[in-house]
Amino acid sequence: MTTNSDKRYINFPLFMLANTPANPQRGIQRIANYVLWKYARSCRRDPEAALIQLAYTVSRGDRTSLPMDVKDLLVRDDVVEFSEASSDAFIEPDGFEVGMKEMLEADPIELDEYEQTALVDWLALRDAGSFFDRRINDYDSIALEGNCTQRELEAYAARTGPLAYASVPASYFFEVYDSTKDIETMRLFRCVAAVRSLVGKKRFAGTVKDMLRARMMGAKSTGCLSSLDENCEALHAEYEELKSRYRFDRILREGAVRGFYVKLGLGRRVYLSLKAKDPNDLAAMLNRKSALHDAYKKIERGARSVA
Repeated sequence: MTTNSDKRYINFPLFMLANTPANPQRGIQRIANYVLWKYARSCRRDPEAALIQLAYTVSRGDRTSLPMDVKDLLVRDDVVEFSEASSDAFIEPDGFEVGMKEMLEADPIELDEYEQTALVDWLALRDAGSFFDRRINDYDSIALEGNCTQRELEAYAARTGPLAYASVPASYFFEVYDSTKDIETMRLFRCVAAVRSLVGKKRFAGTVKDMLRARMMGAKSTGCLSSLDENCEALHAEYEELKSRYRFDRILREGAVRGFYVKLGLGRRVYLSLKAKDPNDLAAMLNRKSALHDAYKKIERGARSVA
């Protein structure tokens, strides 16, 4: 069965990979929480829509996971009565939301700014979870951690410059999310994130293995490795493990075999593409680029000869 997550991508700052060697489960959870919190900013609806959705949620008996500031609304008699009356809206010919809106028009519920913000924030985060086919069970912790992570990322960017971002298929991310105890699964995930962050929207990119190792650790370049937590023994131990040519090549090859990217080693450089069909296709891309450069150099030489 195809789900939304098969068509979605998880976008997160590459720096967050630095948290995954020491505690893979916690590191992946932090990425998931931040992605949901961040995406929720684009899912904001108006307070009336949020109040209607709250009434629907409460009418179904699903209130245990609600954030505390939203639960506080449920002590208000008018909100409780509106929720209890929501069952009548199901018989409206134009649908549930239309019926609920008519109830609000007939008997408005006044909400202050704090209450409105609480409702809109809750619904936005719930909608973000639905976008990625994830059920949210603890809204308060995601909101708290999202804000804390944002401050941490801003502080890191102030030291190292603009953040590099990784984008991986959501279906793959949540596959890893459920398998963080397997060290090889985590290594492949870091590799896929590193490659995709490096290639980005380009047809292909050439790099060296040291750069890929750095990105797998959460650093956007080898020069930024020193900006990571110097006291994190697990991070540095993992980086040393990746210096094994056999181990690193096996991980990089596995990502290509699984179809996350196409790779082609030429000399000391590795060429990577998210758009090439196979190594032959990638080689053809490289040849076309080389031919264009050669042709341009020839034109330049001709121009200089008549100048």
